[in-house]
Amino acid sequence: MRTSLICQLLNIKMLQAIDDSKDIRPIIMTMWQEQDNLAKTAQSLYIHRNSLHYKIEKFRLLSGLNLKNLSDLAFSYLLIMEN
Repeated sequence: MRTSLICQLLNIKMLQAIDDSKDIRPIIMTMWQEQDNLAKTAQSLYIHRNSLHYKIEKFRLLSGLNLKNLSDLAFSYLLIMEN
């Protein structure tokens, strides 16, 4: 019971971090669709690759999730898809 509550609170906190970060939701979705290929993700979003790296790093500092890590990307993607 307690583990379930902790997981729910963690999910809420991480989803809030996603929503608080400007432009991160489409980055997560596109990175997942482009199979974690940063060059293709930047091209699909029509942004420079350095801008993408900057936004991913800014999100990592805010949330602790590194979207370059496939586990963190999958977790973020699933959070978005659930809500």
